[in-house]
Parts: sequence; C-alpha cells; structure tokens
Amino acid sequence: MGLRSTVFRRLAIFWLALTSILALNCAQAQMTPAAVEQFLTDLELATERRDVPTVIGALADDVIIVFRFSAMGEVPDMRFNKTQYRDFLATALSAIEAHSARRFGTKISISDDGRTAEVFANVEETTTVQGKTSVHVSRQTVLIVYEDGQMQVKRVFAEVVQEANET
Repeated sequence: MGLRSTVFRRLAIFWLALTSILALNCAQAQMTPAAVEQFLTDLELATERRDVPTVIGALADDVIIVFRFSAMGEVPDMRFNKTQYRDFLATALSAIEAHSARRFGTKISISDDGRTAEVFANVEETTTVQGKTSVHVSRQTVLIVYEDGQMQVKRVFAEVVQEANET
C-alpha cells in the first residue's frame, strides 16, 4: 500500500470514529417528553424536601426567573437570577411550615434537535406560614435546555392567577 492510501484509510477511520462519537452525543442529548416530565418531578420532589442545592443545581448559570402576581393587584413582578433565586428560595422554604404542590395541564414541546423543551403547566400550591394556609394557582412557562451534559432550567415565567386564603 502506498502512503496515499494509508493516509486516506486513517482519515476514513478517524472520520468514522468522529461521526460515531458525535452521533452518540446527539442521541444522548435528545430530550423526550418522559425525560422532561421526570426532570420536573425530581425538581418538585427536591422542593418538597427543601433541598435548595438540588433545585439550584438544576438551573442554568444564566437562568431568568420571573413571578407575576396578576391575582394580587398592584404587586410588582419579582425577577431573579440564579444567585438571587437561591437566596429567595432558602428564605422562603425556611419560613414555610407546610408546602404542597400539584402540577396539572402540563404540555411539553420539544425542539426538532431535541436540545430544548418548553413546558406549559398550571401549578396549585398550598402553603402554611405562621399558622395561616393559602392556596394559589399559577400558569407557568419553563424553558429547559440540554447543556453541559444535562438538562437545565433556562427560563421560568410564573403568573399567579388565583389566590385564596384558607386558615
């Protein structure tokens, strides 16, 4: 065999190996509705356990989280980056005596390349603080991306549309 055919053979082997690795990485990066659903469930369970590091670990470094309080009149929107949300969540969870959440009406839309998912859901949360229980319902839109080998929350927009105090 000549030098030229040896070089072509090595290039062909290299190309085959490279495309195999890329195909494997793309296959692993594909989000499915079931995987997104499990990701959301795991985050909800971490919140129920008051596991702030796990919740924050699921957020992209450049995450944007916005809460709008339409049901509460003139309350301004709350906007957080990752650090601000970590502090807010830790403080909120330490003040809450009891908390439960139920997600319903979930719709998951996944991009053609399988690396981005947009989730639309309603969430009913019941919280007890200083002996008073309140229930509120929010409409949420969550953008989840596949980055750094894992799913991460990139954006959250939650609009509280109904609030009722129980006692």
